Amino acid sequence: MPSETLLTRATSTRPPLTARFSCLWSDGGAGAAWVKPVGEIDIHTAPRVDEALRAAQAAAPRVVLDLRGVSFLDSAAFHVIVEADIRARELAGRLVLVRAPVHVQRTLSLIGIPESVEMVDLDPMHPPVQALLHLARTETAA
Repeated sequence: MPSETLLTRATSTRPPLTARFSCLWSDGGAGAAWVKPVGEIDIHTAPRVDEALRAAQAAAPRVVLDLRGVSFLDSAAFHVIVEADIRARELAGRLVLVRAPVHVQRTLSLIGIPESVEMVDLDPMHPPVQALLHLARTETAA
């Protein structure tokens, strides 16, 4: 009698990549734009952040990278952030980061990002426009 083998398909509980990550950028007007990634920025998603940052920097000299919705960063993300900061300086612009959640911020601090890139604190409920207002205030004071 032949035996039957029951094959079951393993199902992943992880949502598809597109559901776990998004990255949008918006023109904030008055020469400023913001980029808002949500989810994990890793080797697979960092190119999307880079693309959004490049588009925002082409549209505006001042760019806010809002990291409040980021849950994980790897070395590819660090590279994208540092390159965007270098590009901003070369273009006489500014890149400002909105501080990430504590566990992500700790990782950023370990590699020295806060010392090399301008960073602001915003309440999780404040819209990114608050970071743009911060930029305007610091430019006026300078």
